[in-house]
Amino acid sequence: MALHKDLGDSRPRALAPPRRAGVWISIALAVLSAPGCTRNFYRTQADNEVSYTVHQLSSLYKTPLEYFNVYTDKRSRLFDPTNPDRPPMPPDDPAAHKLMHAVNYMPGYRKWYRNGTVPVVDMNCWQQYLPPPDEDGAIPLDMATAMEISRLNSRDYQSQLETLYLAAMDVTAERFRFTTQWFNDPSATYNSLGPLAAGGPQATWTLTNDLQAQKLFGGGGQLLVEIANTLTWNLIGHSQTNNTIASFSLMQPILRNAGRAFVMERLTLVERTLLYSIRQMEQYRRAYYAFIATGRSTGLGPQRVGGVFGTAGLGGFTGVGTNGFGQVGTAVAATANPALGGSTSGAGAAQANGFIGILQDIMQIRNQEANVAGLRDSLAQLQAAYEAGRIDRFQVDLTRQSLYLNESQVLNAKVVMENLLDNFKVTMGLPPDVNFAVKDPFLDRFQLIDPKLTKIQNHVVNVVEKVRNPAAPLTIEDLTDYLQDVERVQAEITGHLNVVTNDFAKLDERLPSRRATLERLQLRPEYDRGDVEPEAYSVKLLDERVETLKDDYQDLQNRLDASWKDFDVLRGELPSVESEAGRRHFLDAITSLSAQVLELTLIQARARLDAIELVPINLLPSQAVVIASANRPDWANTRASVIDAWRLIEFNANQLRAGLNVVFNGDIQTPNGNAFNPVNFRGSAGDLNVSLQFDTPLTRLNERNDYRQALIGYQQARRRWMAYVDTIHQTLRQEIRQINLNQINFEQNRGAVAIAIEKVDIARLRLMQPPAPGETTTFSNTFARDLLQALNDLLQAQNDFMSIWVNYEVQRISLDFDLGIMQLDERGVWIDRGNVDGSKLLEEYAQECEPEALPFRWQATEDAEKQQQKLREGTTEEEQKEEEIPPPNPHPTDNVQSMPEPGSEEVVDSLAEKARQALAATRPVKLVSPTGRAALRQKQPAERPQVPQTPF
Repeated sequence: MALHKDLGDSRPRALAPPRRAGVWISIALAVLSAPGCTRNFYRTQADNEVSYTVHQLSSLYKTPLEYFNVYTDKRSRLFDPTNPDRPPMPPDDPAAHKLMHAVNYMPGYRKWYRNGTVPVVDMNCWQQYLPPPDEDGAIPLDMATAMEISRLNSRDYQSQLETLYLAAMDVTAERFRFTTQWFNDPSATYNSLGPLAAGGPQATWTLTNDLQAQKLFGGGGQLLVEIANTLTWNLIGHSQTNNTIASFSLMQPILRNAGRAFVMERLTLVERTLLYSIRQMEQYRRAYYAFIATGRSTGLGPQRVGGVFGTAGLGGFTGVGTNGFGQVGTAVAATANPALGGSTSGAGAAQANGFIGILQDIMQIRNQEANVAGLRDSLAQLQAAYEAGRIDRFQVDLTRQSLYLNESQVLNAKVVMENLLDNFKVTMGLPPDVNFAVKDPFLDRFQLIDPKLTKIQNHVVNVVEKVRNPAAPLTIEDLTDYLQDVERVQAEITGHLNVVTNDFAKLDERLPSRRATLERLQLRPEYDRGDVEPEAYSVKLLDERVETLKDDYQDLQNRLDASWKDFDVLRGELPSVESEAGRRHFLDAITSLSAQVLELTLIQARARLDAIELVPINLLPSQAVVIASANRPDWANTRASVIDAWRLIEFNANQLRAGLNVVFNGDIQTPNGNAFNPVNFRGSAGDLNVSLQFDTPLTRLNERNDYRQALIGYQQARRRWMAYVDTIHQTLRQEIRQINLNQINFEQNRGAVAIAIEKVDIARLRLMQPPAPGETTTFSNTFARDLLQALNDLLQAQNDFMSIWVNYEVQRISLDFDLGIMQLDERGVWIDRGNVDGSKLLEEYAQECEPEALPFRWQATEDAEKQQQKLREGTTEEEQKEEEIPPPNPHPTDNVQSMPEPGSEEVVDSLAEKARQALAATRPVKLVSPTGRAALRQKQPAERPQVPQTPF
């Protein structure tokens, strides 16, 4: 009871106004230092800082990143319509879900369901944003639509954007290290002691507030300022004490751990890495189009050097190894997509991949279907010849066997194409059951045989087989129905003649450019050396071939008119003719019509064949390297990475020094027990300490090894840079070499297709040629085999010819990407620049090329001049021999001077001065005409800058 009485009497009835001041000041500091910010506040704050950082550094690049957004579009399958800060619980495994509610007989968290639940991960909201289906319920898919859908739904593309976001977060974390950081730790403590306890009785409330500010300076100095206030309220003694202390601590390294080269390295590295990632994201954006279109690997996207140890920024940075983290690699590595299929195609070029590869497969299937139609027609003709005793049964069965095999191949090809399409859907980020109908005019020019005409031909062949079957009864009414069917076929063929006429009109429009292309190819070394057949590049033969084709088309139209008249005659005689005589008359007419449809098919194929062209590309490898050095984002990144490795030399050399730190510590307090003014500081209650801390460099073995590793790392970075330039040069040379080869082979294979069409035409004419009156002309024992070989050769020649054109288009896309000049529209679709003229591109980008590309620039000037000379005058035999056989070395081995010894400061200074002079002399130079360059070299041969040799 006494204790209760003492405690009750000790409760203060009121506090005087001056005493309340200290209480409210402490409470105000505590409340202001702990705002209750929401999840949404911190998420949007991070988004704003990242967006500002990305756009700030992208302004340093010539193509600012305008489209950066880490959130998925609402049209995307990846879009999450739920609350981003409080997403509902997704579906879980039932057995594993029990462990969220009870683990080891202990109850789990009870509020897992407070954000709600969703039954599926894929919300299926994206399906309503797909393009509308056609009348068959399938979604039309062309290149632009495929690219747009892929950009919206690709998981890999979204991962690259998120990697860029995380790289920007590392920058914000490293910038935060150099800002003033505020910390506050308020606390409230109640302490009660009984009267029998030591120091009792006692009942106190203690409010403590500790406000700190920290600052890291670029030179390594660290400043800590602290204000600590303690308010004690004695409930028994009716007293109050208020103590406040303001202190500071400043440590400034002088030798080791000092200097901006060491202290700011982490910030410099993440800022430069973010710039690299921004450029790499632009490169990935272009590469992604090439991946979807051609199946080419996307390569590396943005990369993050921070977050290695689970935190934002470069925590754990050591300055050695990969990105300065010892043997630890990057936290997020960009994944390269594999190519979608790929094979070679006979004498043509490699099979394309990606969406173009699917189009190529579809066109090859159409060619196979046209071949099957020709086989069916040929089988019907051979069957008739067998019934007439003009051919043996073996050749008919041989043709029937080939038909069965080709039909099976078509079915297999369709299954393979469907599998590729499913694979492509998954690559786009969509489920494989989405119903797409691939419809793109990209390869329509290679539809030498129109599918509509193929359907007509198949229909006519079916009629021929039904009428020819002697076991099937055929009445006059049946023949009447067949004649009505012929009327529909006549209308379709008549309408198709307009299509063929338009094909001839397109051919006439393109003949001038075709002639110019053939004349340019006649100046190629392959033509001069006799490596190719000259007839394939003859302008005269082209004109003759077109005129002959037009005559054949006119003759076919006349024969078709005669066939229609023949059917009209049969239609008039049908009521008075016997059924068997009507059968024979109709069979002769429909058989002739079937042959004419096939001939129309071949004429249209030949007209379309000669109308196909390649987009002109005239580019030299030396020109390509100069253009690539001025435009490729990864060229700039790889070049800058050498400096990153070079900076680490200074960073690690800092650790070899002795340690010398100057430390200032001090504080100032209020008088003890001052409860009226918590900021009544007195100088007499202060303290100041100054100290020097010295660390002798007696043991620096680990630091020595790190420094030596940094030196070796720099040399490795130099070699990687040299290898990169050589690889880009090699890639460009291979692409240009393949482009030049395709230009030559395209005409070769065009001629092969034309010959294959003529072989089929001749074989079919022999098959349709009737025997002389009163005679039974038999076919040779190899006729069926020759006919089948002609049809198969036509199919193979068509596919090879198309594969060369497709490979040429793939190389055009790759060349545009590898030159760094690819442009995309807002959907991410390639903007085709058309003709590529190396001289014009060089004039456009020559002033922006990097110094290491200067030798290629001068070489490009000389190569362009030689090329113009060849175009004007042609190449003589002496020049050909000089090009084929390299000239001997004019300098004997004994006279070759040895390279200077490395390490000579005079040599290094001399080389550096020559490099500066060369760069200064070449930067302002503008390209002039070949004649002007020749005159300039004759007048001033000594002013051409020489690339200095590095004494390593």
